[in-house]
Amino acid sequence: MKKAYKLRLSKLLVLFGSIIIASFIFVFNFLFLDYNAAFAHRPHDVVSEVKISPTYQQDRTLFIVVRGNLFKSTDGGNSWQRIVNGLDGGTHFSSLSISPSNKQVLFLSSLDSGIYKSQDEGLSWFRVNNGLDNLKMGLVSISPMSPDLVLAAGFEQELYKINNDGQTWKRVLDSDYKITAVAFPPNDKQQVIIGDKRGKLYVSSDGGDTWKESYQLKNGGAITAIAVSPNFSVDRTFLVGTEKSGIFKTTDNGISFAQANQGLSDKSITDIVISPNSKNELIFLASTWHDGLFYSQDGGKVWGKFSQGITKDSQADQLKQPHFRPFPGKNIPPFIDGSSYAALVLPF
Repeated sequence: MKKAYKLRLSKLLVLFGSIIIASFIFVFNFLFLDYNAAFAHRPHDVVSEVKISPTYQQDRTLFIVVRGNLFKSTDGGNSWQRIVNGLDGGTHFSSLSISPSNKQVLFLSSLDSGIYKSQDEGLSWFRVNNGLDNLKMGLVSISPMSPDLVLAAGFEQELYKINNDGQTWKRVLDSDYKITAVAFPPNDKQQVIIGDKRGKLYVSSDGGDTWKESYQLKNGGAITAIAVSPNFSVDRTFLVGTEKSGIFKTTDNGISFAQANQGLSDKSITDIVISPNSKNELIFLASTWHDGLFYSQDGGKVWGKFSQGITKDSQADQLKQPHFRPFPGKNIPPFIDGSSYAALVLPF
């Protein structure tokens, strides 16, 4: 049993390496082959967002935000189409979310135009700004439990929830600090967990309508990621990534936390995801600012580095940006078969 598990893990990690390299290749081809003139100013060509269709195995669909523009691929990244229909010529898009339960529904936030919604897999868009106090929006997230539960955070403060009409927002949290992470526990349509720039966690038990402070992780900077166990209703476990102090783990739904940094050589976390195949032995993966990818096969107790073959870029330091950006989705999507999972960790 242990031997089989180690082989499965080894296969998983090898697959991660190949996907990391492949992801770099398709971004390289996109930037260098299709847009040579624009690429003369290299610092502007940062791929800031990657999202994968929940049915990628069937439709081979990917989205990226590069230079603030939205592009879509339906052939696994071999070719790209810039999406402009309904986007008002916008070029400052900040966050994209695809509904895991209805791939037709997407939300896109902008730093100058508010929020857009698509109901046709991202081909066309329309604004949904009713109820927003300003149009500078930084984060949007759709619940995997329902395409109707959507949260959006202002670039600097405040949190909004979309109403039942799917087009009107209501402010649900008057935070003075930027909301930096959102998580929806599985099999629970009502609970939501968020984190902010100062390291404070909030929890909602009514689908985001009301919030209470849960815990503050001191001296860690912003909360950058929240990864919830697939067995959350039983084990009450989730991991929290921070800007400066690595990873923290709770097994009592956020009442208390303990550091989970054994094996981490870089404590500047950019994202954490969990394998959906994880049941008895939770497999977590974490990307970091400087050192790429780490994995844990024991629920976050011990981490191993898996960054062979990926390199850093000096311009990331010049622009004070992370060398390795977040995963394309909170659920690691299948790339080969139902038992093998992988995620993209895009170099700067």
